[in-house]
Amino acid sequence: MANPTPRQPWLHDLEVAVRGNVTSLSDRRGDMAGGVSGLYVDDRRVVSRLALELAGQRCEPIAATSSGHETWVATVARHLGDAGADPTVEVIRHRNLCDGGMDEEVRILSRAAEPIRALLTLAIASDGADLARVKGGAAPGPGRVAEVNADGSGVSWSDGRHLIDVQLFPRPSSIQLLDGEVRFGLDLDLRCGVAASTMVSVRTTRTSRTPFDADVGAAPVFVDSTDRPK
Repeated sequence: MANPTPRQPWLHDLEVAVRGNVTSLSDRRGDMAGGVSGLYVDDRRVVSRLALELAGQRCEPIAATSSGHETWVATVARHLGDAGADPTVEVIRHRNLCDGGMDEEVRILSRAAEPIRALLTLAIASDGADLARVKGGAAPGPGRVAEVNADGSGVSWSDGRHLIDVQLFPRPSSIQLLDGEVRFGLDLDLRCGVAASTMVSVRTTRTSRTPFDADVGAAPVFVDSTDRPK
């Protein structure tokens, strides 16, 4: 029996954000976890996995929307907070694509009666796959080996065409280098009505030139009205 012809993966069930040569594809939780999802720069997947857990479990998706270079995702941590039908811990993710990467804010708000101590975990990895390979239906490959930055705020790795730098603000409580994956840990003290937040930043620097290199063209288009000819 002949092998089936590879087919380009569907995108209609993903959150899609685009800014020039940067594209983000994620699920309704905001996670990049398998399949075609990831962060792409210059037609290469610089992040193949970005998954969030709170107190050891994934959050439940409530709503998600994407427009232009931004993605917003609303989830709830049903395993934390007060007992009862109504969730009392919400997690909002706002992803903003920028030149050569992205910034993502994670905001956690508790309405539970008692304080909550919880570990926020962000797992991140990169398989450095070319877009053509991903479009052909290939599964994500093994993650690249990362190194912890000197100041302990993040990690970096290379995909052969880019140097990728990932940082967490505030500085993570722990960084684990696993088999092709990095796990950031951040200890949270959640109190009713007081939001806690963290920011993950991904930046790329080109280390070699290719025919796919392109830069965002927004700056020449969105000029100040005072600079326009009369």
